[in-house]
Amino acid sequence: MVRKDGFRGEECDPSTMRTDEDRKFVACLQVPGNESPDIFLLIINKAKGLHTITISAPASVQLEKTKVRVPEKDQKLTTL
Repeated sequence: MVRKDGFRGEECDPSTMRTDEDRKFVACLQVPGNESPDIFLLIINKAKGLHTITISAPASVQLEKTKVRVPEKDQKLTTL
């Protein structure tokens, strides 16, 4: 699937989407459904260069990872 902004693959649901002030990074939660019981975080890097993103959550949420590397103009889907 190709979206209007040029990214392939997954899309963010506007109700769970967050972005930085410059709109260079977009992140959203993808909640469990019929295909998977896992919760995923989709991170889209619209900026130039490879970036390491730090993920934080309330103490009640245990994260598998707290850092994710996202290449330039790419996206990462990570399990929470």
